[in-house]
Amino acid sequence: MFAPTYKITVNDERNYFINAIEGHIFASNDTEFIGDAIQSTLSKIKKLEDEVEWKDSILQLLNQKLQVEGSRGEE
Repeated sequence: MFAPTYKITVNDERNYFINAIEGHIFASNDTEFIGDAIQSTLSKIKKLEDEVEWKDSILQLLNQKLQVEGSRGEE
């Protein structure tokens, strides 16, 4: 569910986040990256069967984190 992700900063001004397992490269700031990662994880968890014991609690937790990250971006 969680893959190692490396943050690489180029010329002290541009951040790149590289997913070490899937090979995805994200060019963004920290807040955008975290929001994208949470959104991606949410969509994967929503596809799980409803019988998964922890599904509802992790969805609730991630939605709360997404709201917190969204409010930080508005500051």
